[in-house]
Amino acid sequence: MPQYALYTDEELVCFISADDDAAFTELYNRYAGALYLHACKRLADRDSAKDLIHNVFASLWSSRHTIELEGKCSAYLYTALRYQVINFEVRSKRLSLWQEMVDELDTRPEQPTPDQMTIANDLEQLIKAEAERLPKKMREIFLMSRQQQLSHQEIAEAFELSPATVKTQINNALKVLRLKFNHFLAIFILLGLY
Repeated sequence: MPQYALYTDEELVCFISADDDAAFTELYNRYAGALYLHACKRLADRDSAKDLIHNVFASLWSSRHTIELEGKCSAYLYTALRYQVINFEVRSKRLSLWQEMVDELDTRPEQPTPDQMTIANDLEQLIKAEAERLPKKMREIFLMSRQQQLSHQEIAEAFELSPATVKTQINNALKVLRLKFNHFLAIFILLGLY
């Protein structure tokens, strides 16, 4: 069995391109910790930093047959992480804007028009339908949070989970729903319905 610790990064990438998962594990072990610390400097959420590191290495593995590194492997990994962080920040800003718009709707004193009510009801039905497609545990946690207005701690106690796990499940559900409804939200904004 090869001693992967003795190989250079570039040699490991060659092994990885030949589907050598042990070489992939060695490369992961070399860089995951440092990449995680680097991501934590940019992001306040450690769980999201872990997710981004996972995405970097999942992308490396999925493109292993076509990847052509120009320069050092570490530079490739840090660049991939930088793009993951940027994309995460953009998505987070969009979510914040979306949440602000939703919150603003909740505080508007004027009565909505019948068209706005119809669209809001349709949107609510679409969200419910998409929420039903979430994995069972994620769906239950999400609905307890949104419909029953339970705190992360209360949900964690009900499922015997940690509050951090509950938060992650809710964030993951919101990510899925956000991806489904970004286009609808843009249309509503353009039509002046939100």
